[in-house]
Amino acid sequence: MLPVTLEILTLPGCPNAEAMTDNLTEACRVRGMSCRIEPVSLETLAETDPRRGWGSPTVLLNGVDLMGATKPPGTNLSCRRYPGGAVPPVDAMVERLKVCATR
Repeated sequence: MLPVTLEILTLPGCPNAEAMTDNLTEACRVRGMSCRIEPVSLETLAETDPRRGWGSPTVLLNGVDLMGATKPPGTNLSCRRYPGGAVPPVDAMVERLKVCATR
């Protein structure tokens, strides 16, 4: 089985990037998925890049937010907070990976 590529969009110094990576890695392990996690610096993206404008940290799978949010308007760089905490918990990511795997 080919690994699934997941992009983590972050800003340099984002205090939640490491927790997001850790939770995503664990969620992939729980799901038994082979995942390749690619960090992407939002600062390096061109203004016209469709990934620009998401808050840090955000996980994209095939250009779609793993947690099901729609892209905010604009291209501003910002932090992102999730309902209930700084990053989604592992169990929430496991459920979203199930949903995404059935698409």
